[in-house]
Amino acid sequence: MKHLILCILLGLSACQSTTEPAPEQNNNLPYLDLTAVQSDKPERQYWQESKRTYPGYPIAAAADRRSGCVQFEFGINAQGHPEGYRIIKSYPQGIFDQKAADALAQWRWKSATNESQSQPVFTRVQMDFMVKGARNIAEAEENCGYQHN
Repeated sequence: MKHLILCILLGLSACQSTTEPAPEQNNNLPYLDLTAVQSDKPERQYWQESKRTYPGYPIAAAADRRSGCVQFEFGINAQGHPEGYRIIKSYPQGIFDQKAADALAQWRWKSATNESQSQPVFTRVQMDFMVKGARNIAEAEENCGYQHN
């Protein structure tokens, strides 16, 4: 009986561990990673925006006079569509995330080169949400890196 319990425990612990890399660590993907490039909009060498949809402002955030931002890392696939995303910064946490993600899903790019094959890239973008008279303006400036005029 003790041997059976030990086998069951060993089996359960083996099921919980994995050696597979997380998707963003898979080096077999055809994406060129531009997230470490220090220039503004490094993807411009490969892609030009052809459609940008601005996010709606959450009603509760506007009523509460809250400003903030959401920063994404995401792929631009060979067809010029966003593919997958990861939120790497959100201030205030979770308030603007869904509106920003909905807008990003509608963005489109066209190849910046005349090549027949477009290079998929992995890049980042920040969407800022500003409301006049924001009561959290100092914190938003600090957390989002923009200046209030």
